[in-house]
Amino acid sequence: MHFETNPGISSAYTLIASETIKNVTCSDTASAYVKVNPLPEITLNPLPEKCENDSMPIFLKYYVYPAGGIWSTSDSGLISNDSVIPSLAGAGMYHLYYEIVDSINGCINIDTVVLVINQLPGISITIQGDTLIAVTGMIEYQWYKNGDTISGAVNNHFIMTTDGSYSVSVKDSNGCIAISDPYIREGIKEMKNDMCYNIYPNPNNGEFILEFKNPVTDVESITIMNALGVEIKPFLMNQGFKTKSIIINLKDYPKGIYIISVNGSSGFKGISRIVVK
Repeated sequence: MHFETNPGISSAYTLIASETIKNVTCSDTASAYVKVNPLPEITLNPLPEKCENDSMPIFLKYYVYPAGGIWSTSDSGLISNDSVIPSLAGAGMYHLYYEIVDSINGCINIDTVVLVINQLPGISITIQGDTLIAVTGMIEYQWYKNGDTISGAVNNHFIMTTDGSYSVSVKDSNGCIAISDPYIREGIKEMKNDMCYNIYPNPNNGEFILEFKNPVTDVESITIMNALGVEIKPFLMNQGFKTKSIIINLKDYPKGIYIISVNGSSGFKGISRIVVK
């Protein structure tokens, strides 16, 4: 006869075997003490999420106790010298296994931890007239001109007022940052306004009038920008509001050149420059 058992705790175990032949039952008893050794304990701390362009290695030894075990994974080449480089691994969710052997009783324990490497956000620039528009839904934006940071240009759109090479960096909710390909703009000129409006006086002391030659009802917004194209003061118009003139006050802002952008619901746009002395 052959019997097997898988005891869960150390204890004395008794085996009673019996057999009946021609109405005669024979039995025997055997006892044995079985010692069940505990598995070696493993403490695995969560691995930090990374971005796929991160070239800094993740040293796995800092996330496990005790040391001395063996790391493995089903993804060939992912682990090298007990570390993972996200930029070499690529985006994905990886299961990493840590195996340790008790040096006294030979018991083996294996635990698993998940490594998440996030994909970079998709980034492109859409051009609408003089306005550059980046993808929406990001938590941070920063625009650049000729590789230099444009101070205050932290929205998903930017209005160009001078020639140059423009790009934008974005950060998503995972903390991953991507930078767009540059958009090169040449030959920017002050746009003829479709609205038929005048701005006076120009130059002025910070207060001026934007006057339409005819009352209009489809002006959606008037945006004031500094000389770098950074929005400093928006005016949102009430739908259906009919006006012929608007007084704008910039006396609280520094002297210099400002750009006035008038936008309408039917797609018209006018851009003009003013000088505040």
